[in-house]
Amino acid sequence: MDFVLQVYSVEGTDLCLAGTAEIPVGGMYMDKMLPESALPLKMVAFSHCFRTEAGAAGAGTRYNNGNSIGTLT
Repeated sequence: MDFVLQVYSVEGTDLCLAGTAEIPVGGMYMDKMLPESALPLKMVAFSHCFRTEAGAAGAGTRYNNGNSIGTLT
C-alpha cells in the first residue's frame, strides 16, 4: 500500500495524525545523539491514533482510530 494512503493529513496544514503512540516520542529524539551511558531509554507512550488497514479478502480499506500504548526501549 502506498505510504501516503496510510497517513491522515489535516487539510490546509502541513500536519498529520499519528498512527502509533511511538511516533511522537521518537520525534523527541530525532536530532539528538544520545551517549551510550544514557541507554537504554525505557519509555511508555499513550496516544489517540489513526490508521488505515486493508480489509479481509478484498473487502477494501478500513479506517480505524483508537488508543495506543507503545513501549520504546
